[in-house]
Amino acid sequence: MSENLLLKALPTLCAHLTNPDKDVRGPVIAFVGELFAAENSNLPTMFSTTFRQWLERFHDSDVSIRKNMVETSMGILFNQTDPITIEAVAKVFKSKLCDPDKEVRRRAVQCTCELAANGCDNVTNSLLRAVGDRCTDRIAAIRMDAITGLAQVFRHMISQQWSQLDDEYDETGAVPQIRVSQSLHTRLGWIPGHVIKTFNISDVELRSRVLQLIDEILLPKSLTAGVRAAGLVHIFGHLDDEAKGVLGRIFAIRHRIQTVVQEFAQDPKNEDVRCRGIGMPSCSTVDFCCCVIVGDCSIAPVRFELQECGV
Repeated sequence: MSENLLLKALPTLCAHLTNPDKDVRGPVIAFVGELFAAENSNLPTMFSTTFRQWLERFHDSDVSIRKNMVETSMGILFNQTDPITIEAVAKVFKSKLCDPDKEVRRRAVQCTCELAANGCDNVTNSLLRAVGDRCTDRIAAIRMDAITGLAQVFRHMISQQWSQLDDEYDETGAVPQIRVSQSLHTRLGWIPGHVIKTFNISDVELRSRVLQLIDEILLPKSLTAGVRAAGLVHIFGHLDDEAKGVLGRIFAIRHRIQTVVQEFAQDPKNEDVRCRGIGMPSCSTVDFCCCVIVGDCSIAPVRFELQECGV
């Protein structure tokens, strides 16, 4: 689209950014946003007044428009190089992580993590930390998206690179050294601890997801034992005391599961072993093993662990 045409069209379009009819202003806001988000676009700088007016729509009264603003601004954050434009977008984008509407908050979490996982440097540390705050959101789905998205960011930027250490471990037999740049550690090193600490929340599905993220994302089981050990040492060294305590609790739970399963496998008819759990000798194998540790862990995570144990 030519600059001359934009000079004539944008002022007219801008007049409809605040049209009281959302069916009118919604398409206009979306169209103008697409122009600003285009690759190699310098329109936010050329039409700075219009751009600022468009950014105000992040606080539109209509939920669907606020959600669209979040989605459209992904392109701006991904494509822009102008620091003033990036700062302006990141500021209002961050505010949507605390939006009163749960769907807007959830979409903001998803978009932030998607951008960061794809290597977008314009996702600021402040934005990622704000996603971390959503790990304790009152809405379960948002908590789930936040810990999953952050773990994916950690994998794409850090733990995915550890697979390259497998050959080193195979050749020497010694535990390889994990090396992460200081800048990357400052930016992402807090993520594993944040994810692990959500295990303390009384949420069955969330706890199950935490265990899954540890085994598949933070410390992938696809890696060799030596590399996983090195990764664990690296992560543990950057956990705060609370996260270390939670991780120790998870390991203790897993040990108890393994012990119970082994005892049960050796003597499945032994009522002393069965009754140690819930005093129900007639319960099924899986339900028995689940209930043995119900005081420390929810059913779903234990069922996940039992699958790992082959039960």
